[in-house]
Amino acid sequence: MILSNFLYFIVAILFFSVAPSAPSGVFTPAQDLLAILVILLGFWHFNRYKFTQLRIRLNNEEISLEAAKKEYFTRINIYFIFAIILFVFEIFACDLKFLVLQTAIPGFFESFGIAGGLVVFILHLSIVWYWGFRTMGDVLEIGDSAMAYIRSNIKFNLFIVIPWLIFSIIFDLLRLLLPGSQIILNTPILREIIFCLFLVVLAIFAPVLIARLWDCEPLPPSKLKDNIIAFCHSRGVKFKDIMSWNALGKSLVTAGVMGLVSPFRYLMITPTLMNLLNEDEIMAVVSHEVGHVKKRHLLLYLVFLMGFFIFSGYIMELVDDFFLTTSTGLDMITTSRGVVDLGMVQVFSLPLLVLLFIVYFRFVFGYFMRIFERQADGYCFESGIDPDLMVSSFMKLGARLGENSKKPNWHHYNLSQRIDFIKKGMANPGIITLHDKKVKRRVITFVTALTLFTAVFFNAYTGQPNLKRLATAIELKLEKTPDDVRLYSFLGEIYYQLKEWKASEKAYKYAIGLDYNQPNVLNNLAWLLLTSEDGSLRDPERALKLARDAASKEKAAHIMDTLAEAYYQNQMYWEAFQAAKKALQLSTDNRSYFKEQLEKMKKALKPGGD
Repeated sequence: MILSNFLYFIVAILFFSVAPSAPSGVFTPAQDLLAILVILLGFWHFNRYKFTQLRIRLNNEEISLEAAKKEYFTRINIYFIFAIILFVFEIFACDLKFLVLQTAIPGFFESFGIAGGLVVFILHLSIVWYWGFRTMGDVLEIGDSAMAYIRSNIKFNLFIVIPWLIFSIIFDLLRLLLPGSQIILNTPILREIIFCLFLVVLAIFAPVLIARLWDCEPLPPSKLKDNIIAFCHSRGVKFKDIMSWNALGKSLVTAGVMGLVSPFRYLMITPTLMNLLNEDEIMAVVSHEVGHVKKRHLLLYLVFLMGFFIFSGYIMELVDDFFLTTSTGLDMITTSRGVVDLGMVQVFSLPLLVLLFIVYFRFVFGYFMRIFERQADGYCFESGIDPDLMVSSFMKLGARLGENSKKPNWHHYNLSQRIDFIKKGMANPGIITLHDKKVKRRVITFVTALTLFTAVFFNAYTGQPNLKRLATAIELKLEKTPDDVRLYSFLGEIYYQLKEWKASEKAYKYAIGLDYNQPNVLNNLAWLLLTSEDGSLRDPERALKLARDAASKEKAAHIMDTLAEAYYQNQMYWEAFQAAKKALQLSTDNRSYFKEQLEKMKKALKPGGD
């Protein structure tokens, strides 16, 4: 469940992160909000009907309790996927990100957006949790009330959300505190390095936070706790504490270990498992968890996670190159106004990134998790724990879980397979040794491949942020096609975003020199001459001519706004007021800006100007 939820939340975060923050303009914000509320209401009734039908079938004895439990957990996963689909629809069709950012703190767009978006996503999941508990909570014994169950699930999953939010806040703070750092921070290779360092720090210190989120409490002093501590010390493994793992209303039947270093490492055992097994069998479970530490599985999981970001980073670099250096790619990310929208690169590449994420974790990460779990099972032969105790604990766990213990699992072998492995090891201990060697070979192969891949990534990486790479690519193309008007207009826009004002003016001048009938290019050059931070380029008179010509060719809000500013800087305040009023009438988004502009022009009017 933990890993499945991890996948769900990461997919939701990825879609929300790359979605455009500007409204599509298809519907008004009020209509978008109404649509989202209707979707949530429909999802509420859908879950109520489906889960109620399941309970009716159980009450009428149409299905057994075991079958009902199995169907319940299947439905939870399916409806979570439905929740993701609805969430993505709301993001792209109902401008959810734009609605969330309307209340954002200035400068904290990414972190606030992710936080707000995740609140909405969790609201979808809460509907599933609510009706799941209302209909099946009593037979599954998963909590005292629906609200308590929802709160426990939210707390349980916050360990996924909080690290991402912290990482986003760090980047937002860097952007605020280090002016001009935006381009550097958007450098893919730097983001990879920072994120990997962040993962290391997180892996060391996060267990302290997770222990609180998962309602862990130190196991009271007892002979069993003393035996566990003595056994761990005999194997050279130290824990900060042995914890009672009380997450999800104490409904979990499992044990776990978290933490890379002993001062922040915890051994966790749920009360249900403690009550299910005898003390000797609990020691077998402890042996399994100690095996994870001794075989350095936690460190390797961190390496595999870094591997994904390095691998996906390189793939995304190739995708960026397609959009930024090919004619087809440039066409795909060019707006109707003839402006290159780099945000569209992320939108188009997102499905590939999600697919890579799912495939990597399902097949690569999942494969290593399975063989690591089997290696930890086999550690009982090395630790001196009777393997029969491991078998008996698995059998009791299987009886407790019922049919769920037999179903396939992408990150664990099922209990029958694990029992079979231990029994084969008892008959032939060489099997355990062979598996250890197999794991070692697989890890060496993966780490070697990752090292080579990383070297290729660094070698192939251009060292330029996307805007710089795009400018370089366009300049190379212009050497072959020097009369391409569209490329010059692209280049002017890019240099403007890079704040290379003279280069931007030069590119725009080339573009209109080749074809003057380009209202957006005329408008962009006029705006540059009005607002450039390079005072030597300021030329209000020339800008007014360009703005007038642009407005004569196309009536659009952004063009009329430029014309208003040009009139304003030429002290033609009545004309500026009229143009600003027209810009507001034509605007479909960012109306607050156009209202401010209109007020500015109104204040500039001289007495009697009406």
